Amino acid sequence: MKYACGVSLLRSMLSVVVLMLSACASFPNQKPIDQVARKSVTNVAVVSATEPTKLEMINTKSPGMFFGLVGGLIEQSASSNRSAAIMGKSGGQLQAGRILTDSLVQALRSKSIEAQTVARPQAQPISDYRALSLGGEQAVLDASIERIGFISLIGSGGYVPVLQVKARLLKPNSNDVLWANQFSYGLEGAKDFYVNLPYDPRYSFATFEDLSARSAEAIEALNVGAQAIAQRIAEMPN
Repeated sequence: MKYACGVSLLRSMLSVVVLMLSACASFPNQKPIDQVARKSVTNVAVVSATEPTKLEMINTKSPGMFFGLVGGLIEQSASSNRSAAIMGKSGGQLQAGRILTDSLVQALRSKSIEAQTVARPQAQPISDYRALSLGGEQAVLDASIERIGFISLIGSGGYVPVLQVKARLLKPNSNDVLWANQFSYGLEGAKDFYVNLPYDPRYSFATFEDLSARSAEAIEALNVGAQAIAQRIAEMPN
């Protein structure tokens, strides 16, 4: 029951964040695609995903979470230290951005869709996609990592991976969105806002010490998640 309450609370928090972001975004976070539009997509430019440089390490069971601003700042500092510790042990093995992009290209090609990678513009977020089409009939697919790391929920057994990706497909030489959706691997996001993908239970960690000791597996979990999300994006689920 405690675990369920923790998950419910976190889903509610994520839902509020999504609504706030939606209000100020110029592109929709979710948009279904019709069959006619889907069949018209035969050539896609996949925008390269940015490689994460840090992890979110959220411990909702930390005492600091219950002591207002000061406690929140303490927990934020502890989270940064936990992230630095895992990244320091990763040896450059965290490649979720590259894996997401490369796996997307491969998954699209397996569906007989021409696909190639285009470099992400330095300016973030992207406000104009028209220059990214490499050909007259080439649509643009942008899949960006919004959240990556590990979370320990109240009432849960320990840390689980979380990887959340926002994806949108745009018409050739246009900023018109054909399809958009959001994906959550590991942590189950609010179903109204995310397509949820389960994680392998072997990628759960009893404590942060356990996660740190098994840092190679922790990084592997996120890389595996990037590949799983790419496969799902290629299906363009509504």
